[in-house]
Amino acid sequence: MRANTDDWCTWSTGNLGNRVLLHLAFVAEACWSRQEWLAQPALLAAGADVAAHWCGRYGIPARQATVAKLPGITTHDATRAWGGTDHTDPGEGFPWTEFLAEVRARLG
Repeated sequence: MRANTDDWCTWSTGNLGNRVLLHLAFVAEACWSRQEWLAQPALLAAGADVAAHWCGRYGIPARQATVAKLPGITTHDATRAWGGTDHTDPGEGFPWTEFLAEVRARLG
């Protein structure tokens, strides 16, 4: 279930991130290992559905990005560079290769 529309500014990543980014939140833990993430295929698939929709609709490349290398898909952790947040999710264990492959498959 989506908690907000694309044009709704959420309080997710500090002032700048809230204004310029779309926000996808997983009900998960930043401390999860890669194996724990991969044990949640429905969660990752639902996230890939949303990310692919945004990539297609807004011309966002389906690639992992830092805030210095936008556009792309980034993390709350990366937005700490802008200040205003201390979030570290989705964490080091997030399976980027598999997630981005799912996003790209949906764009296919």
